Amino acid sequence: MEIRNIEDIEKAHKFVLTHALPSGAFLQSKIWEDFQKKYGSKSWYLGAFEGNELKSVALVLKMTLPIGKSYLYCPKGPVFENGTLIPEGLMNEIKNLAEREGAIFFRFEPSITNEHSQKIKAIRSKEVQPKSTWVLDISKSEEELLAGMKQKTRYNIRLAAKKEIIVRTSDESKDIEFFFNLAQETAKRNNISTHPKSYYSEMMDSLAEYDAIKLYLAEYKGKTIAANLMLYFGDNVTYLHGGSDFEHRNVMAPYLLHWKAIQDAKKKDYKNYDFGGVSPEKEDKHKWSGISRFKRGFGGKQIESVGTLDLIYNKLWYKIYKIVRKFR
Repeated sequence: MEIRNIEDIEKAHKFVLTHALPSGAFLQSKIWEDFQKKYGSKSWYLGAFEGNELKSVALVLKMTLPIGKSYLYCPKGPVFENGTLIPEGLMNEIKNLAEREGAIFFRFEPSITNEHSQKIKAIRSKEVQPKSTWVLDISKSEEELLAGMKQKTRYNIRLAAKKEIIVRTSDESKDIEFFFNLAQETAKRNNISTHPKSYYSEMMDSLAEYDAIKLYLAEYKGKTIAANLMLYFGDNVTYLHGGSDFEHRNVMAPYLLHWKAIQDAKKKDYKNYDFGGVSPEKEDKHKWSGISRFKRGFGGKQIESVGTLDLIYNKLWYKIYKIVRKFR
């Protein structure tokens, strides 16, 4: 098996879309690597080949740490064929990369629920990308989708529509200001973190070149009160981040934003609407429990992945990294 940089991007994307879970598949795409490069990350887009046949894809990012240290990260990857192992040659090449780059460990999130991946001597780590995600099949008719929702969700969609909320879309980074302010407000309410504004602006500029990103903005009485950032890859539409104005929570704008995004995606023949991470079922005290109830109200199913794993190359520095992280 030969490990080399991927040049046939169409082949790589087809492989990822065939073998990855629908939730987070874009994180192993070339378009995501292009964005990460523009934002300043060093990266490698690797393929494991048998002749000309692609057997695995791995987008690997170099993540910097203090004191000149770093680790390698493969979000929702490597992607490989179900029922097989992650190719040994690929893992060896990543180890070689780590040695050349001075990386102390490799963090990865195998994209399929395959216990074979556990045969690699890696340890479980705190989640980076969510282990549990919520995905809705939107190939059904609108009537079927509405029937599959919780009654409260249907009611709130209709209530928001009656409030004369205006929904508009944008792929211009100038509109990130509206999104970012609302996302920060929501993050503070829910005790979660956001990326810097520059991250979202670069994401918009980079992915707009591929027609792969869109902002959904809800306006009420001349004010933007809710915003969702959506990403498009293959058959999948992914809700990346969102925010809403607490003062106008009673007009239910987030419900209408998602429903409008679902309707638009259906018109363009997308198959899956990925709401992103949710809390484990029946964990009412989880910090995501509120937003998870909101997402589950639209119908769909929970998808479980293997989770986040660390393969350690330097035990001493990894121990220091864990201690420092605990106190940050």
